[in-house]
Amino acid sequence: MGVAAMLFGAAVLPLSMAFAQSGPAPAGAKPFLTVDGKVPLVLGHRGLPGLVPEETEASYDLAAALGTDALEEDLHLTKDCVLVVRHNPWLSDNTNIAEVAKTNAAVAARKRTVAGVRVKAPPATGVPADYLTDLSDPADPKSVLKSLIVDGEDHTNDWSISDFTMAELKQWIGGTTYDAANERPKVFNGKLPIISFQDVIDIAKVKSKETGRTILVYPETKNPTWNNAQAIANGCGAAGSRPLEDALIKIIGDNGLNTKDAPILVASNPAA
Repeated sequence: MGVAAMLFGAAVLPLSMAFAQSGPAPAGAKPFLTVDGKVPLVLGHRGLPGLVPEETEASYDLAAALGTDALEEDLHLTKDCVLVVRHNPWLSDNTNIAEVAKTNAAVAARKRTVAGVRVKAPPATGVPADYLTDLSDPADPKSVLKSLIVDGEDHTNDWSISDFTMAELKQWIGGTTYDAANERPKVFNGKLPIISFQDVIDIAKVKSKETGRTILVYPETKNPTWNNAQAIANGCGAAGSRPLEDALIKIIGDNGLNTKDAPILVASNPAA
């Protein structure tokens, strides 16, 4: 029995409901109003975050158990160049990091407290006349690791996902509810570790075998410009490279997903 099944049975829904599978449409049912008339693809957006913390093993486990067709996840790069599953690269609003920092000096010390730098944009570039940047020293590309300005958003006095290795995130930090947090259960907040994209791929493979139906992965690269600057500063690639995209292409290939009919859909959000 998977972690999610136990959580579902013990605290949220009867176990029988957790493993309910959607059957064929009843006789006389109207055709789906999709482009091709076929059944729409049901996405487990960050898993099943309405019941457990999003983008955790339990969240994806539950989504698969309830019949989702694809497991959607947001991707960032860790300090050691691993694709990690989190919606935001700042951590205080979707993990228990602030609580952990009270007793873990190493975590507390990594809070980014350096203010961003406001710079003027060249005229007629289509961007604001001045904007915040995390390049606090234009002569030092690694200065992006000091402040926490993500695509112009100021997250000073928060923690960056790019300051932790994958092992540290798994060992120290737990996921919490994020969207509509005040309307969702908090009983599992901080109790389910952060996971990697490889973990989600493995969950999809296992659940596909268990259920007898193909479950896709649906990765979305988040904040690629910011992630690439952070990753280059962390030594994950040479100046001008794209470590985030390179890591995604590599893991797709390593898992045999680089084919036309592979069970994967890829999305990219350039600014959020």
